[in-house]
Amino acid sequence: MKPPKLKLPLTKIVEIRWRDACTMSGWREAVKYMEHTPMDITTAGYLLKDTESALTIVQSQSADGDFNDCITIPRDWIVSIRTTRR
Repeated sequence: MKPPKLKLPLTKIVEIRWRDACTMSGWREAVKYMEHTPMDITTAGYLLKDTESALTIVQSQSADGDFNDCITIPRDWIVSIRTTRR
């Protein structure tokens, strides 16, 4: 299956607030692990893909249509989305 054709350059910029899993390792008292919680994260970038299950954004784009630093965030983890245009 061919990927969809993109209209370049990407112009929709989004700021996503989301909850991320967090890890801790090493020997610690139980109370330290019980205090451990997910992290509140804010990520911003150009919207590359928007589906029912996730958003994919990229940090940078070249004039040749290449992208750098991509993240896909599951919608279930997203708290809010703010959209702007470049």
